[in-house]
Amino acid sequence: MHQRKEGILNKKSVTIVGIIVLVLAVIWLFYLKNTSYEKPEQAIRAAEKNLTLIPAHQTDNQALYFFVKDDYKYGVTYAQKGMWGWKTRGIIWTKIHDDRNSYEKLTGYKEYEGQLMYGLLKNTNHRAIYFNKQQAKFLKLDELPKEVVKKYRLEGMAIWYLEHDAVIEKGVLRLVDTKTNKTIHRIVIK
Repeated sequence: MHQRKEGILNKKSVTIVGIIVLVLAVIWLFYLKNTSYEKPEQAIRAAEKNLTLIPAHQTDNQALYFFVKDDYKYGVTYAQKGMWGWKTRGIIWTKIHDDRNSYEKLTGYKEYEGQLMYGLLKNTNHRAIYFNKQQAKFLKLDELPKEVVKKYRLEGMAIWYLEHDAVIEKGVLRLVDTKTNKTIHRIVIK
């Protein structure tokens, strides 16, 4: 009789634990569904308000966005598509320097998750940026709404970026005059 009582208690314990695990799984799935969005920009805006988004590129399951925001900041984020929709991976930003001439060189470049390098550059005419042999892409900020360009003083500026499959370890970041092929500025990354 004592063994029969233990068997019944073990079955009840297993059933109770199973119900608790099931309830927690349903709550977790509900949370994932409610924090995912139909479009990547919706996920980004849900994580951070008051952004002027600048789309860089999008694949079926990942989107890269840069942005400008209040108080003269710019930054970057990726949105990732999961089973329930889009979620942002993390948003970082930095202040835009008052002296826009400081952006005529590569000073102030940033990295994101070790696989993205980016920064601001003033006067992109006849300019290219390379990390080792990979050429950066430019997003010209003059193409933003005129009131945003004027408010943040972004005339003649661009965001440049380089994505890498592996973590950035070492190399040379160069700003090159494309007319003369001469290096204007370089930074050695160790």
